[in-house]
Order: sequence, then C-alpha cells, then structure tokens
Amino acid sequence: MFESKCAKGCIFHKIFLFKSRSSQLVLGNQNEPSKNKKRFKCKECATLGSEWRIFFSLKHQLGIIPKWRYIDRQMTSMINISKILSDTQRGIKVESARDYIELSRKGLTMNQLRNILQFTSITLKDIASILSISERQLSRYEDSKILRTDISAQLIQITELYQFGYDVFEGRENFQGWMKTAIRALDYQRPIELLDTPFGIQDVKNVIGRLEYGVYS
Repeated sequence: MFESKCAKGCIFHKIFLFKSRSSQLVLGNQNEPSKNKKRFKCKECATLGSEWRIFFSLKHQLGIIPKWRYIDRQMTSMINISKILSDTQRGIKVESARDYIELSRKGLTMNQLRNILQFTSITLKDIASILSISERQLSRYEDSKILRTDISAQLIQITELYQFGYDVFEGRENFQGWMKTAIRALDYQRPIELLDTPFGIQDVKNVIGRLEYGVYS
C-alpha cells in the first residue's frame, strides 16, 4: 500500500516503534478481536506491534485515531525531568509528579534553575521577566541559593510544559520556535509570554494537548 522506503524513514517507523516477530503491522485497539483490526504491510519492515507509540504528526494523515495512549513517552519524560530537577547534594530525587510538592517546598537551587534554562533555551532575561525578578539579581545568585517555594513551583511547571511540548512536536527546535510565535488560540499572544502565571502555563498546555490530537489552533 505504501511505497516509502524504510531505514527508519518508513511511514510506519514514524507512527510506531515496535518489537515483534510477526510480519504485519496492526492498527487498532489491542483489546479488539483480530478480525476488527486493519492490517497494513510495509514491503521491508512492517511488523505486528507489541509496543505502541503513536506520533501525532502522521496518525491523522493516515486517518487513524487510536483508542489507546502509550505509556512509554510518559516514562521517558519523567526520566528527563528527573535528571534536571533531582539534587543529589541535598538528597532530593524526583521519581514522580508527586515529588514536585516536596521539591517546591524545599525550593530549587540556582544551579537547578540554570539546568532548566539550558533545557528550555529560555534566556536569563526572559526567565527574569517570567519570575518577576530583576535579571541583575538573578545573575548575582550563587549556585547554592535556594529559591522561594512559589518560584520553584513555577519553574517545575515550566519544565514539565517544555518536556510535554518536546514530545508532541517531536523535537526541541520546533517547539521552541512555536513558543515564540503568536498563536491564534491564545489571542495571538506568544506562549512564552504566558508563563508568568500558573493559569497561563495551563492555557498553553491545553493548546498543545489539542495539537497532539490534531485540533488546529
């Protein structure tokens, strides 16, 4: 049906990462009887998927709206966030979203803030504006400086938002560019301009969620 060459450039590779020994790729709910599933075969690589990872950019192009969501991405996202927010020197390890509460209470350090800036590519000037702190004051803080609870919680939300965006946009550059673009669904505001409040962060996250399911924004 599809003439695309493989080498992980095949259209199937961009929809599924899979492990299997079978010879066909099945699209459909895993809980449905086999007769109700649609089968497509790539000449070189299509196999029956036992691990399903859906990528939004092509699933709608094929007209396939899956009834399941994959868990692998959530696990990978948590691992990435843990690397940024965990603090071995203070014995703080982030293993789940519940750990955000205690981490916020203890406060992020300035070193963790710099890790977040590197992860998001947000400039010191922009983050100073978002946090309502002068750029000069931030630049003077030592790495061990512990930030306030409200600021720490805000930074955690921003980190989580960017990880979600990277997953949905399938890359950092695409999402970072989108964050600096006027978006109609946000009344033609740039998403990065809304990160100064929890409500703005949630609004941006909602729009990204709509994009993930192919809703034009």
